[in-house]
Amino acid sequence: MGIKGLLKIAGVSVLVYSAFAFIANPSGCISSCSKPKSSIVQPSEMKTVRVDGKLDYKDVRHYMTDEQIRRVEDTAKEDYKTVVKELKTPLEAMIYCTKVLSYEKDINVYGKKDYWASFKNIHKNKKDDCDGGAFAAAAILSDDGFPPYIAVFRNNKEAHAVFVYKTTEGKYGSIGINTSDCVSGCGSIEELRDRLSKVKDKYTHIKVYDLSKQYPDYIDNDKDNKLE
Repeated sequence: MGIKGLLKIAGVSVLVYSAFAFIANPSGCISSCSKPKSSIVQPSEMKTVRVDGKLDYKDVRHYMTDEQIRRVEDTAKEDYKTVVKELKTPLEAMIYCTKVLSYEKDINVYGKKDYWASFKNIHKNKKDDCDGGAFAAAAILSDDGFPPYIAVFRNNKEAHAVFVYKTTEGKYGSIGINTSDCVSGCGSIEELRDRLSKVKDKYTHIKVYDLSKQYPDYIDNDKDNKLE
């Protein structure tokens, strides 16, 4: 059997494999197109973290000293990696999100109606909407034992995103770009939802995502990290 015959046989085997693959997966994807594992986490399955102190963030401004604000603002002048390394506590993450970041619609920052930027780009612009505050808090606390959980609350008019955590005492807390997003001591995710809801149009749906499952490079990539 010559080389030509071998190629012919190889060609037949490839055609047979391709036909089998198409029947098994009409989209044409074989192994590289497999979907990532679901990033949705049930509140009862959230990993817990130890949070020192008993802070009630109904009004986070009561816990921000001028010295703490200056330290966070000075750190924020450095690159995003330094911010992640130097800021360690939920309170420092809150100060960063509510004092360093300014709320701005995505269309005015990224040229798109809805864009979920990485922390690298959020820190570069110092402007974003609610998901930017949620991602910033997740990134800042990522090396301090806090899983990158993002909660998205919805009603029939709008959606809102915050970073969420669950303490070893079973209490839920959140951090976001607005001071009203920063609450703690909630006995359930539903209580947290209600405290974040407006008087009118309360949020009715909740989803908690683990960023590390869907976007493990959410801190420094250059893509849209949209969860919904």
